[in-house]
Amino acid sequence: MSTVIGAAIFILIFTLAVSAMMVWTQSFVNYVESAREEAAFQIEKNMEELMLTFINSSGKLAVIVRNPTPQTIIVTQVWSNHSVQTGEWVVPAKSRVSINTALDYAGMTFSKVVTSRGNVFSGVQTIGGGEEGGELTEEEIIEAGRWFVQWYNLSARRVFDTKLGESYWESLSITFAWGAAAIDPIFGPYTQVGFNATTRVVALGSKMYINYYVNEEVRVIVRELGIDSGWNTGTGYIEAEVSPGGIYTITILYSRWTGIPYLTLNFGNVDFTKLLTGG
Repeated sequence: MSTVIGAAIFILIFTLAVSAMMVWTQSFVNYVESAREEAAFQIEKNMEELMLTFINSSGKLAVIVRNPTPQTIIVTQVWSNHSVQTGEWVVPAKSRVSINTALDYAGMTFSKVVTSRGNVFSGVQTIGGGEEGGELTEEEIIEAGRWFVQWYNLSARRVFDTKLGESYWESLSITFAWGAAAIDPIFGPYTQVGFNATTRVVALGSKMYINYYVNEEVRVIVRELGIDSGWNTGTGYIEAEVSPGGIYTITILYSRWTGIPYLTLNFGNVDFTKLLTGG
């Protein structure tokens, strides 16, 4: 009888041990699978990259989204100032998608988009719309090989009001000085004017240099690097780490409210994309 009882106890202990081992093994398999999925997710998340242009489309915010990566990216949120619109906008690999929102255009504030993988990409809203209040295309905003300049009357300091016209600059080094006194006409009958100048440059090395000298106020934005100098007066200097051969979008804002208008702006270690890429 004792032999039977001993064998039964052994079988019970063995069964419990095997069951515990199977439970532990399954838990370990589940952990490894979860870790693998999390690692794959993080790799996909780190691969995400979006190039954004935020524009004024008839008073509403529109976003031109370019996806230079080999994977599909889904945008789930668009923010304008403190307002958000949710949705599901699919941006296929190596493609461009336009997102028209119901959000009010806030004007020269940072906007952002959030992807389904949790990445946040931001940029500055671009001033103005196209002809007759229509939407600017990306080609109008970023003119290859030169600056695309949009002129505005200022209704208040730094407030770009009525669009006065458009022009181009053919040199990366910008220098101008207008009028001998504050009362001299600057742009037709307007004496309080500003502009939004945008171009795309290619980096010639691992660093980009920007310096400026201005009497009134100037603001320098490098979209892909998240650089925004804010409004500055006097002398300023920016040194940024870049990728050699990388393409960067630069926006210069100038506000002339009082005083003699002049600006000197120089760039180092970059060139217009057209001069090197032919585009």
